[in-house]
Amino acid sequence: MASAVSLKLAVSSVFIGLVLYYSNVPVPEAFQSSPDRWRMRLLVAGGDFLSGLENSGLVRLAVWWENIMISFRGSWGATNVTFADTTFDGIKVRVYQPTNMKHRKEMIAGLVFIHGGGWIYGDSDSYHGVTVHIASKLHVMLVSIDYRKAHEHPYPAAVDDCEKATIWFLKNAERLKVDPNRIAIVGEGSGGNLAAALTQRFRVDGKHNTLPSVKLQVLFYPMLQAFDFNTPSYQQNGKDSSLLFTRAASARSWSFYMHGNDALVEEFTTNNHTSSSAKTNSSASKILSHDKIKYKLKSDNYVTSLSNYGNEDTYKRIQPIVENPDFNPLFCNDLSGLPQTYITIGEFDVVRDENIIFADRLEEAGVAVTRRYYDKGLHGMLSYFMEPLMFTDGKQCMVDFIQFARQHL
Repeated sequence: MASAVSLKLAVSSVFIGLVLYYSNVPVPEAFQSSPDRWRMRLLVAGGDFLSGLENSGLVRLAVWWENIMISFRGSWGATNVTFADTTFDGIKVRVYQPTNMKHRKEMIAGLVFIHGGGWIYGDSDSYHGVTVHIASKLHVMLVSIDYRKAHEHPYPAAVDDCEKATIWFLKNAERLKVDPNRIAIVGEGSGGNLAAALTQRFRVDGKHNTLPSVKLQVLFYPMLQAFDFNTPSYQQNGKDSSLLFTRAASARSWSFYMHGNDALVEEFTTNNHTSSSAKTNSSASKILSHDKIKYKLKSDNYVTSLSNYGNEDTYKRIQPIVENPDFNPLFCNDLSGLPQTYITIGEFDVVRDENIIFADRLEEAGVAVTRRYYDKGLHGMLSYFMEPLMFTDGKQCMVDFIQFARQHL
């Protein structure tokens, strides 16, 4: 932790310089009169620097910089929580628990936290501010999983790691003084993808029948599909660099998760990775029909997607993955029997529409769903709940989740 603090101090001057340079960067109209507009410009400054590193092929340096950006979010500590790094079945995890855990006789709830970062960035250090805050407020045992990253270990390494660590936690919950019937799986962004895929594995795979049932799945703006990069929310938010998580950023994340490199970024961003027939006749295209998105959520610049193009060869090569619900949880045919779900959706997020469709499909399947929609919500907003990068909806996002978890976990 000391090294992380030193790194924060070391890059502060870089942030200040970038902020000054980008003091006139435009922000979305909804933020023009908001006190959050300066924080938006700070994010743009850091994000543009990150993009420069990525475009230069400096992946490891880009990972380092993104982790620094993430670590500036949230609180640095809590007096009522202790934490330690260990392994669960060979998977690196950080375990948080109340300071009085040794003297407690009653069991407490448990929470598995799967961080975001596009399967490339993030770790238990960079998300420490978020996880220590949640553990402190909920008085739970929180397990933050350090799954393998896609630039070295593409799909299915990350979800396999999360599965192994979570199974070990469920099997050993009572020994750890955790109530096995009060465990939630929580994921943010790409981690939301892994959380959703994981709960589907637990329901579908018979080998998990003897495990305690997961009580809640909590999905913060999850990345649920890489089939259509031209949904109304991608059209609205995908080109706005001030939102950071653009169509290009999403495409890059998915390309790395699929193959461990950025070879498919251009085809993803142009929606050329699926064939013409797949765009109209596949089950995935029907699940993602733009007609399912309310008109009021379609911006004035929305254009009906064309379907008369696509790369047949690319689609044949990637179809087994891109329509696989283990990779794209939105495409699971049967969502019945999944845990009670809490899902956070942001207006200014490219994945907004797939989140709405997933919540609708869960409800149609009989799953209890609580959805929170934020009019100024950004991708990554959970982390922006405290200064120096506190966004109004980021703070509310954290408050709402804590309140929900206290009532339902």
